[in-house]
Amino acid sequence: MFSWFPIFFPLRKPVEVHGDSPLEVHFWRCCGSLKVWYEWSVSLPTPSPMHYTNGRSYWVGL
Repeated sequence: MFSWFPIFFPLRKPVEVHGDSPLEVHFWRCCGSLKVWYEWSVSLPTPSPMHYTNGRSYWVGL
């Protein structure tokens, strides 16, 4: 990849976070032989499913 661009990480369902509660999110940069994509999930306060598994909706070609 040549440059970083702004990126939006959508969630399937909103996550309610209170002011004193931690928010924990995990991001993975995944690579295949011809493409790069990101996957992400929320683990706190409520676990969410993995988003964008295998770059199903969008990926960047190498």
